[in-house]
Amino acid sequence: MSEQHQEKLCQQVRAFLERQHITFDEKEEPQANGKPKRFDAQYGRHNCVVKVFLTRKILVQGTESPLSKSLVQMKEALEGADVVLGTPLPFEIESFPQRLIDIGADAVIVQYIEEAIICIKQEALLGGSFLLGTASERAIWNLIAAYTKAIADEANKASFEKRTSKRFISVAYDEFKSSFSSSKSKPTDAMLTNELIQQIDDLFDFYRRCRNKIGHPQIPPDLNKGAILANMGQFITYVEVILKLEEYLSKNPIVL
Repeated sequence: MSEQHQEKLCQQVRAFLERQHITFDEKEEPQANGKPKRFDAQYGRHNCVVKVFLTRKILVQGTESPLSKSLVQMKEALEGADVVLGTPLPFEIESFPQRLIDIGADAVIVQYIEEAIICIKQEALLGGSFLLGTASERAIWNLIAAYTKAIADEANKASFEKRTSKRFISVAYDEFKSSFSSSKSKPTDAMLTNELIQQIDDLFDFYRRCRNKIGHPQIPPDLNKGAILANMGQFITYVEVILKLEEYLSKNPIVL
């Protein structure tokens, strides 16, 4: 294994530690056998050492703890197969349903993600991607419902509801975006306004297109597991932003 390949593996270790919010220091041990690169990892009161060798071997050292268990799972996943940089490792997605519950996602979204995870772990990528798109659609309908409820004027509310109910999700979402952008009352929090365009908009479109290709295929799409894992990893943040906007709408009437 070349130093270039060793560094690629180190990049995966760094990405995992950062995703898990594990503090770490990095150093080289050029005099040691196999020239390992060393990561001193700390999470709470627990400490471990991770060494990445030129041979592609990863060594985890430290007393048994939640941290060491997580790092051993990382080691097994990274030694077993190539992983797209920055994407969650397969074992990481098992925590996603609880993370969604923790941020307040509704039970239907959680159930779709639970079943998407079952599909992905069984290499049923079409099913996993379709369920991810369905979970996204549920989140957007919840957002549109929260926006409808927040419209202050009853005539405007009825008009908006007529334009969005019983429509395709893409049509309803476009109506929501148009109404929201032209409303006289908007969030002053830059995170909400910027994230709405950059994350909700882009990811909703991606999830919707994937679902449509799978649900109405002319040619079955060629899906990549790494890409699905990456987009599932982004789904937590996507829902979190939607929920923050819903919270704003629950407290602030919309004036059109």
